[in-house]
Amino acid sequence: MSVHSKFDHRIIHIISGDLWGGAEAQAFSVISAIKQRGFDVRCVLFNDGMMAIKLRHLKIPIEIVLEGQHSSVAIAVRIKELICAISPSIIHVHDIKEHFVTKLGVILSRKKTPIVRTVHSRAALSWRRAPRQMIRSIAVYSSGWILKRFSKDCFVAVSRDIAKDLDHTVRRGFVKTILNGVTLKELDREVERDEVRRRYNVGGLFWIGTAVRLVDIKNIPMLIAATKRIVGEGIPCRVSVFGDGPLRQHLFDLIRESNLTGVILLHGFEADILPVMHSLDAFVLSSFHEGMPIALLEAMGIGLPVVCTEVGGMKEIIQNCKNGILIPSNDDKSLAIALKRLFDDPAFAKELSINARETIKSKYSTEHVVKDLIDVYDSLICPIGAITNGY
Repeated sequence: MSVHSKFDHRIIHIISGDLWGGAEAQAFSVISAIKQRGFDVRCVLFNDGMMAIKLRHLKIPIEIVLEGQHSSVAIAVRIKELICAISPSIIHVHDIKEHFVTKLGVILSRKKTPIVRTVHSRAALSWRRAPRQMIRSIAVYSSGWILKRFSKDCFVAVSRDIAKDLDHTVRRGFVKTILNGVTLKELDREVERDEVRRRYNVGGLFWIGTAVRLVDIKNIPMLIAATKRIVGEGIPCRVSVFGDGPLRQHLFDLIRESNLTGVILLHGFEADILPVMHSLDAFVLSSFHEGMPIALLEAMGIGLPVVCTEVGGMKEIIQNCKNGILIPSNDDKSLAIALKRLFDDPAFAKELSINARETIKSKYSTEHVVKDLIDVYDSLICPIGAITNGY
C-alpha cells in the first residue's frame, strides 16, 4: 500500500513526552512513518524524555519547551511564534493540555491552521491524588470537555468505542476513526528466549506478563487476585508487571499482603520490552477501560496468546477463543480460569497465537494508519467539501 497526498504537507506534532506508553509509542510510530514518506514533519515536546531521544535518533527536528519551566500561556506564545515562522499546514496534538495550548497559540497567531487531535483513551479522573493535583486534574478534564464541545477541530479516535464516546460531545462530522496499528517487521526480531528467561529468573515457569502504567484504570489488583487463585491450584508461574506509576507502592503492599512476593514482580519501566514479549507464555490486560492499546497489538503481532477484559477497543480486536480470550471486567475468577486453560492446553494457546498474528497482519498495520491520517490531513486543507477549522 503506497501513501500519497495531493498536498505538500508541513506538519507539527505536539506531545508532552514526559512518559513512554501506548499513546507515545503510537505517536512515534506515525511520526516516523510520515517522515519516511517524505513529508516535512517536526515536533514540539514539553519534556526531554524517551520521545525526544527516539526522535533525535531519526533526525526529526524537535523543539523542547519544558512545561516545568514555562506556564501554559508561555508555551502557547512559543507555539504562536512557530506557527508564524513555519506556516504549518497541519498541527497534530495528542492530549488535552497540548490541545489547549495549541488552540491558544493558533488564536494568537491570527491564522486558521487546522488542528488534529488524536484521542488515545477515554479521559478519567483518579481520586487517589493530593488536593492540589485533584484540582489540576479537574481543570484539565473540564478543558478537554470544552474543547470537544465548542471547537471545530478534527478528533481522531483510535477505536470505535472512543469514537462513540466522542460523538456525544464533538460536533457531527468532526470525528474520524483511525484504528491503531503496528509494524510487524519491527516486532520480528531474533531473540534468545532462554537467555531472556534466565535473566528474569523465570526458567521453566509459566510466564505471564503485562505492560501498563500503574494507575487505577489498569486494574492490576484483578491480576494479583487471579494470580493468587492459579497459584492455589498448583500452577508454577511468574507474573511480571512492566511499567511505573503512582500506585507502585500500593501494589507492592498488596502483593505482599497476598503472599505473592517473588511470584508477582514489579519491574518498572523497560525501554526495550520486545525481547521480554517474545519470551512470555501469555500476555494480560485487566483494565477497566482501554482505547486501542499498543501493548496488546504488539503482543498479538508477536504471536502471544492474550487475555483481556471485554472493554473499550479490546473487544473490537479480540474474537473470544479465536485470536485471544475475553473476560468480564473486574472478574479475577474468569481471568484465573483463562490463564489455567492456556497452561493446561498448549495446542489451544498455539492456535490463539497464530490467529492473533494474522489479525494484526491483516487489519492493524501502521501503513493503514498513515494512509487514513494523510486522507484526514488532505480533507482539512482541501478547499472543497472539507472540514474547516474555526473558533
